[in-house]
Amino acid sequence: MEGKKTIKPDYKIMRMILNQCLRRNQNSLLFTVLIYILLSTMASTLPAMISNMILGNSVSFGLLLIAILLLFAGIIITQYLSYGKDVIVARMVEKKHITIGYLFNGFRDKTRRIIKASLLFMLIFMGIGIICLIVAIPFFASAFLKGNNIDMDVIQRILTVFNIVYTIVALLASFPFIFTWILLYRMPEASVLKCFGMSAGLVFSQFFRILGFLIYSSWKQLIALAILVPLEFFIQGTGISKIGMGASLFSIIISVSKIVAMFNAMMRVFLAVPIYLFSMTGVLQIHLSEYTPPSQPTTAEPTETEQNTPQATTEPQKAPEESQTDNGETSSES
Repeated sequence: MEGKKTIKPDYKIMRMILNQCLRRNQNSLLFTVLIYILLSTMASTLPAMISNMILGNSVSFGLLLIAILLLFAGIIITQYLSYGKDVIVARMVEKKHITIGYLFNGFRDKTRRIIKASLLFMLIFMGIGIICLIVAIPFFASAFLKGNNIDMDVIQRILTVFNIVYTIVALLASFPFIFTWILLYRMPEASVLKCFGMSAGLVFSQFFRILGFLIYSSWKQLIALAILVPLEFFIQGTGISKIGMGASLFSIIISVSKIVAMFNAMMRVFLAVPIYLFSMTGVLQIHLSEYTPPSQPTTAEPTETEQNTPQATTEPQKAPEESQTDNGETSSES
């Protein structure tokens, strides 16, 4: 992959590859995504819950240090799982054998590249969090300094906005490194910084095309989410689901449809990343013959090779010459 000239892949071919790969691995990919989300959620929430329990009764430097280390451990474990998830989807595109064990591939890394990359990702997310927190300090201060009574509703709204802004900024900041884990998997001899740099270079060279393909690969699911998510918030906010049995059933259908659309979008986006990278660097060319769409019937003239190849359709054209020869030989015999 290193040193290869990048190309601009065709959206239709990549989408066709994605659809065929999804049909072939749908159950395995769905199971992988479920386990990945479950373990990532546990890795990110359990340390926070344990930290709150530790700091609930008393606060000391030792307990605070333990709580911080638990939060860092949760972030590291989440990054390890992200590497394993990218390894699985990359192997799906490569048509290689996969098991759920590849989700834990990072924990078996003996080169320490995965731990270094995870720490680098953690530093990036921590830096973003610190910047967002500095920006949010005046808003928190204004809520605390309004009077003796602290308005918890205002604090809750500020925290909600802070989480939304942090998530958006973190996604934008990490987008240049979406190929990092796959590059680490495909290039076992490359350093961590080199894979980070290569990923950023590849993304910035075709930023809008990559972003466009991620949207194009799952546009139906994204449109469904854009409709279902606000509708669900509206139903919950207005209390329509409490009116009667029909309204409650409608609310459940909306919630289930949202979950299905979300999982479908995630599976398609997860597959779209390695497909674009392999198509962009030319790795996927070895599979193009299997993914080329059926040729349409054409009226083009046969090529020179086809003319020289004996076929059933060309025999009637040679029949007159052969009949003349046969007639000549027959007449001489008679």
